[in-house]
Amino acid sequence: MFGGRPLAFQAPDGSFSLSLPKGWTVQAGGDECLFRNKKGIGTLRITAWRTTSDPGGLHAFLSRQEARLADLVPSERKVLAKERINMTDKKGLFRISSFDEGGRPGIATLYLIGGGTTVVLATYIVPASSFGTPAGIEEDRVVQDAMLRMTLR
Repeated sequence: MFGGRPLAFQAPDGSFSLSLPKGWTVQAGGDECLFRNKKGIGTLRITAWRTTSDPGGLHAFLSRQEARLADLVPSERKVLAKERINMTDKKGLFRISSFDEGGRPGIATLYLIGGGTTVVLATYIVPASSFGTPAGIEEDRVVQDAMLRMTLR
């Protein structure tokens, strides 16, 4: 399903770079990038912020964002899973929630990841009916791999 030459992408401001398999497209504008697999089921939206290089600046920014994400947002119904990301070069939060928007149920996987002086908030959205299907599991694996391997500046 996912073969060939990957899409190597660097954000216009240089804040992050990542690689996705062949078949993904990107639209970059302002501080937001939107990724889609031409034959896929979900949409990945990434927004990046730069923090100060002051000691503790990244940690403080991540803490504020995590506190903001502690509660459900208006369209969310339930948080299904939440786990800390604690890698050598990246820290943050992984969160899956169910939501309903315009009568359409969906699943949102959120990645709040910080490293260097960059924090990214990435949201991968799929229809609820695709979550847990073989195609859904494969695409989710691709997105998770790209997010955890991304380079933050």
